[in-house]
Amino acid sequence: MKTQFIINNKEIEVVIDSGAAISVITEKLRKELDIPIKEKSNITCTLADGGKIASLGKVNTEIKVYKELVIPVTLDVIDSKQKEMIIGNDLLNKWNANINYKERY
Repeated sequence: MKTQFIINNKEIEVVIDSGAAISVITEKLRKELDIPIKEKSNITCTLADGGKIASLGKVNTEIKVYKELVIPVTLDVIDSKQKEMIIGNDLLNKWNANINYKERY
């Protein structure tokens, strides 16, 4: 499922992935948004194809939802050719999110 968030005054298409354990941002998107890596991470992510990739570190930023709600988030950074942010179960659980697949929200 995809939705739109605003980060650093840019509208970003974000993937909501209930199959992802953690939330990530790709290095390419992190650089575009000019978000600095703030801390190290010992996380290794398992990709959909079974491959593994180590986190480059963690970033702290804020996402704006519905143009009113501003939420601080911590994301792991992964190296990828894509510009992507994935919201996984770590944040979905923290937010007590309910996904309505029928209505797509």
